[in-house]
Amino acid sequence: MLIAFIALSLIPVIIVGIVGIVSNVNSLRQIAIKNLRYDLAERQQNLDLFFNSIEENVNSLVSSVTFDRFINAIKSNNQVNINQTTADLLPEILNFTRNRDFFYQIKFIDNNGDEQFLVQNIDSTYQLLERNELNKSPTGFYSYIAKRIAPNTATFIPIELKKGIGNELIPAISCIFNVSKPDFFGILVLQIYAKNFIKFIERENPRIQDAKLMLVNNEGYYIYHSSKKNEWNQLSASKLTLNLRTDFGNRNADKILSDSDNVIYDFGDQIVAQTKVFTSDFSLDNENTLILSVKKDDIFKTVNYYKLIIYILFVFFLLVALLLALLATQQFIKPIRLLIGEARIIASGNYDVRVKIDTKDEIEELANQFNIMASSLQQREILINQHKDLLEQKVKDRTEDLENEKNKLKTIFDNVPIGFILLDMENKIISASFEIERILGKQIEEIAGKDYFEITKWENDDKKELIEKIKLTKETFTDYTSIINKDGSKQFLEHILIPIKNNNKIESILEITIDITERKRLQDLLIHSERLAASGELAAVIAHEIRNSLTSVRMILQLLSRKEGNLKSDVDSFHVALDSVYRMERVVNDLLQLARPSKLERKYENINNVLESGVEHYISHMQQLNIETEMNLENDLPKILIDKNRIKEVFINLILNAIQAFNGSGKIIISTKFIILDKTIREMSKVKIVDSGYHQVDIEEILLKKGSKVIELKIRDTGQGINSNIIGRIFDPFFTTKVKGTGLGLSLVKDAINKHGGIIQVQSKVQKGSIFTIFLPVK
Repeated sequence: MLIAFIALSLIPVIIVGIVGIVSNVNSLRQIAIKNLRYDLAERQQNLDLFFNSIEENVNSLVSSVTFDRFINAIKSNNQVNINQTTADLLPEILNFTRNRDFFYQIKFIDNNGDEQFLVQNIDSTYQLLERNELNKSPTGFYSYIAKRIAPNTATFIPIELKKGIGNELIPAISCIFNVSKPDFFGILVLQIYAKNFIKFIERENPRIQDAKLMLVNNEGYYIYHSSKKNEWNQLSASKLTLNLRTDFGNRNADKILSDSDNVIYDFGDQIVAQTKVFTSDFSLDNENTLILSVKKDDIFKTVNYYKLIIYILFVFFLLVALLLALLATQQFIKPIRLLIGEARIIASGNYDVRVKIDTKDEIEELANQFNIMASSLQQREILINQHKDLLEQKVKDRTEDLENEKNKLKTIFDNVPIGFILLDMENKIISASFEIERILGKQIEEIAGKDYFEITKWENDDKKELIEKIKLTKETFTDYTSIINKDGSKQFLEHILIPIKNNNKIESILEITIDITERKRLQDLLIHSERLAASGELAAVIAHEIRNSLTSVRMILQLLSRKEGNLKSDVDSFHVALDSVYRMERVVNDLLQLARPSKLERKYENINNVLESGVEHYISHMQQLNIETEMNLENDLPKILIDKNRIKEVFINLILNAIQAFNGSGKIIISTKFIILDKTIREMSKVKIVDSGYHQVDIEEILLKKGSKVIELKIRDTGQGINSNIIGRIFDPFFTTKVKGTGLGLSLVKDAINKHGGIIQVQSKVQKGSIFTIFLPVK
């Protein structure tokens, strides 16, 4: 008992906690990955825009007339002209650099590898250096790159520049532009410090605020690190201690550097995204990687808070469960001992003994059930003897009843009106009976002499072929057709076609027409009713014979499970057995409801309120299964006289049935509205079984006539649907396609709706879903 109280208190908390944590972790992880991809793509796009902008502006610069004069001066090898055109070109260069303070140097190298001018950013001012300050060292690197790109295009290469007296290496980006003119080749080089172009790839409002941005070279050394902005120029000097390998480990660093573009990694406490930048085909080991990383602690803050709440609830429910278990155990010990003693006497066969316990709880109810069991066994012995004496008399009476029924049926069939039509050999109507007038709705004068097929229009395409067959074989045939009446109802007819012969020659054909609509409907209802009657009797027998025995089994298992000295494995086995008994008792209760339903307690209720309370039972469950719910409830519906609890159970069963129709996510649409029927609808209700020693079937029919005021409720799902070959049986008791189903749910639904004078219909398509429609009369 103690373990049961604790388990019942803690298991829901643990399950909800685990499901909530796992769901939140997965959801937040997917959101973080999506946001990382988005932020990384935005940064790469900004970088591409930055480079494209520079290339376009450089192209404009080298295409100017002033730049062409500068090129011609170089080609003439006239130093005076070179100096003059350089001075003329300087304003355009300064105009080019306006609002672009991110350049460190702009220089031009001719086809001989000589620097012709150098503009350098000194204290935020671009200045043209004197020729004696130009670099005299070889410039073969730039020539090597420029000759491998298309004429008058640019490429961007990450490099390291020497700066200062100590020749400190500073990360930078070099824009190398191939200047190709007729009979001339030159190189325009723009040097950009890494720190200056990083701001073009930084986003002002990234989706992940705490993400770190890093730019690393092919060896894993940082060119830029967002958390080290103030020391960016020290990254190269401290690359042996501050690099990708020290932060992520050799294995993860190699994976980041070697993998293809746009890959997401889950490294321990971080989620990392990368993309390649500065890639080229120049056989240079200069590929750089742009990296975004975010710590999982920053992503899962809400999950950690949720964990704390779960821990607190766990401790709270544990303490409450312990206290309640101790109180309950003390309360149960005394009455249980008394119950055990009296139960042994009853088990020995002394049914006169009655258990007397006054605890006002389940123990007292259990004692009452024992008393009922003893009384039932006592009455059973008496009834067996009485049934034995009455059996022969009942058989005799039943035989007489059957004989009387046979005579009544004979009289009825002898007086059933039938119709006839006499046809000539050209299928013209010679004459017809008055019953044909009722069937066809036409006077005899209107149809005499007319073509048979134009007048009758039976729904049978084979009728012409059948009449021709009669003319050839001279035999009698029976045929079945149907017609649609003016009110939209369908009428079923039986036709007996008899050839009228004279000297073995057919002169005419007599068609005897019998209206079998009511007979067909009654046959269908009778078959269905007898099946339901058998199911109802089976339910009553099962409930009567099993329920009391289950109570005994449950009590004994409960007592054995609390016995001192039980092994844990034995206790677990008892609990499994008890769970099975509880499930069987629920099934027995459903069987009792099916066999002998309780009386309705009707009150005027708002059906929308009842429906919403039914949906609330499964709203959280549907959210967990990713099932969407749409409610289209009409306002100001009239209140109707219903048993609120029975109708609520109907909605709960139908919603559960809809949920179980899904393999994954889906949608349930629930609607209500007030309508006036445009046609008559009818349905067979549950049969009544008179327990008089044999089964007397009483067929009841629910009829909602055209023009009736009703409330229409629809529950539609987008699940798997119902096969057409079984849809007619889904309301039958014990019919189910579910492995663990009892087949009672929809049967009880139909019974409850019929008891309220309503009708339930179902439409379904496989893989499309099902629609359950309920019509409840407004009175």
